[in-house]
Amino acid sequence: MNNNWVSKKIIRIIIFFGILVFASLCIAENEATKTENDLLKIQKEINQLDRNIEKNKKAKKDLSSELKQKERKISKTKKELYKIKKKFKSNKKKIKNLNNQLLKLEQEIKVKKKSLSSRLYQAYTRGNPGYLQMYLDGINPSQISRESYYIGYYSKQQDIEIKSIKKAYKKIEVTKKLTNKT
Repeated sequence: MNNNWVSKKIIRIIIFFGILVFASLCIAENEATKTENDLLKIQKEINQLDRNIEKNKKAKKDLSSELKQKERKISKTKKELYKIKKKFKSNKKKIKNLNNQLLKLEQEIKVKKKSLSSRLYQAYTRGNPGYLQMYLDGINPSQISRESYYIGYYSKQQDIEIKSIKKAYKKIEVTKKLTNKT
């Protein structure tokens, strides 16, 4: 019985170990299947992350390109703004010069008008005797000739001053037009 009993025990132990090995193999297979499923899940997640990374790279590239375009536009706008400011300063300086010219011309006209007005008033108050009147008054013919020369010269000077005043007015008009253009 001892032998039988030992053999039964050994068989039982072998069966027990067999069941243990079988259970271990089942558990190991379940673990392997579970690990394989986990690996497949992780692989899908990695693939999704790769796609997201590619999308982000493309979006970054697009944004970078758009940023470069915006920077170029800003640079171009800054250059144009600088040119406009420079032209504005130049025009402001021109306008100031033109206004100074206007003031000078207006003062010049004022002085010429006053001078012409004074001479015309003097000529009017003195009267302008004709040749016959001077001859009848007994004035020497050479003096009559001299005075007529002076009167002619005086008339020419008045004409010159009147033309000068007209030119000054035209200059004022041209200067005002230039001022309005700038």
